[in-house]
Amino acid sequence: MNQDCYRKLAKKWLFRLGLNRRPPPFSSVMATLPNGDNLKPDITVLIPAFRHEKFIEDTLRSVLAQSYRAFQILVVDDASTDATLERARSLNDPRITVKANVTNMGLGNSVIAALETITTPFVALLNSDDIFHPERLERCREVLLRSPSTQLVATGVSLIDANGGHLTFDNVSRILDGRKIYHWVRWFDQIQSNGDGETVFLRLLKHNVLLTSSNIVCRTSYLREQAATLTGLRYCFDWHLFLAAAVNGGLRSLPDALVAYRLHAQNTVWFSAETRWSYFFEVNRVAAHAMKSFLASVADSEIGEAELEKVLAAVVLHLSANAEVDGLALYLNEILPAIQLQNAGDRLPTIRGLIEQLHDQAKRMRQQR
Repeated sequence: MNQDCYRKLAKKWLFRLGLNRRPPPFSSVMATLPNGDNLKPDITVLIPAFRHEKFIEDTLRSVLAQSYRAFQILVVDDASTDATLERARSLNDPRITVKANVTNMGLGNSVIAALETITTPFVALLNSDDIFHPERLERCREVLLRSPSTQLVATGVSLIDANGGHLTFDNVSRILDGRKIYHWVRWFDQIQSNGDGETVFLRLLKHNVLLTSSNIVCRTSYLREQAATLTGLRYCFDWHLFLAAAVNGGLRSLPDALVAYRLHAQNTVWFSAETRWSYFFEVNRVAAHAMKSFLASVADSEIGEAELEKVLAAVVLHLSANAEVDGLALYLNEILPAIQLQNAGDRLPTIRGLIEQLHDQAKRMRQQR
């Protein structure tokens, strides 16, 4: 009997015994409230949706349950091949607008296109399989109102399984949840406890500790300012925005978990062998841009010894700890047009193969250290 059979059998018996039901992290998240006073919205909750027919309705209800009521919701379906679009349209609420891309654009390009129609001063992003804590919009908005220098607000993150149950280091199961989720949850727990005394920018260089684009509540003007650098990003859209805000002190992170990140078999955190090359190249594209921005932030004009020390320390002590960062890939992102190379890799097996070879070489060198 293989591992999948053992997992199915274990789930079957645990379900019968009632032992596999994890409580959700947010107790009141599903309680939809009335619209109230029809206040003019100042926050748009932008939901880029793709093939999440099982989750999109729960995602929308978590927004409708917010304690802050002056919001509108824009769902942009990125040419899903399942019933995501139909299920998003099934919720009858005047605050929800659902649009559909004619072709699949990818996360970055889809968000950029949607920005053209957003008129509110604030934007909250939410993936179509994640959920908001009922107080998320209220508390993040308060930070943006109190602090004009803050461009982006993130928070702590809870992890949930496919059924919405709270996933933790203590209850994740290799058998019930699968090997990938088991190791990912334990990795996440580990990186949360590292980095004491570091700035958020330096922590982000090592790991995207803020995890997901669902953890972004920001000024619409900030998102528009970053639009040109977001073009073509498929995997590191959120990491780029976190780094760009953090490098100039424009990122504020609240410790409480006000968003739930869902881990399931189709989650974009898992990469197939066919797309790993693209993720590898994109990580280094974002890292190269972040380091150039960091250099500009520490040296307004002439680069002195103090500035050299700060930049070198960031690279040697922090960026080098990122398992996907590679010197040659960083170099390629500097001498070649990143978007053009990524698009060419999608079309041409020879280019894709060379990037895959570079990734394999970088992985072997890291293992030999």
